[in-house]
Formats: sequence, structure tokens, C-alpha cells
Amino acid sequence: MGRALLFTCLFGLLIAALAIAYTSWISIDVNIPRAVYAMLALGIVITIGIGSGLMALVFFSSRRGYDETAGHHEIADRR
Repeated sequence: MGRALLFTCLFGLLIAALAIAYTSWISIDVNIPRAVYAMLALGIVITIGIGSGLMALVFFSSRRGYDETAGHHEIADRR
């Protein structure tokens, strides 16, 4: 019951945020060139690619055990 309520509240907040963003976007009467939309899409794709690559490196490092050895040396140096 608690998870369903949490999901419903978060989904409602998402819908409200999207509705506010949409009405704000529509109320502004600005002509934006297509090149700006293309650059925006390119920036989003590059950002998602970099974020995904960094997260893959974090998981790779964690599964290979590199994180444990780095933390172990740090604790040994403190003693």
C-alpha cells in the first residue's frame, strides 16, 4: 500500500511539472530556429551518452573489485 501511494504521488508530481512546463512553453511566443532544436537534441544525446559511460565505468570498477582495494589502502594509511 505504501509503495503504491508513493508511486501515485510521484507520478502526480511528474504530471503536474509537465503540465506547468507545457503551459509555460506555449504561453511564450518566441520563434526558435530548427538549428536550436537540433543542437538541443544533440546536447541531450551527448549528455546521456557521457552519463551512461560513466555509470558503466562505476559498475565495472565495482564488480572488478577496484573500489575495495582503493579503500583498503586508504584505511591502512590512516593507521
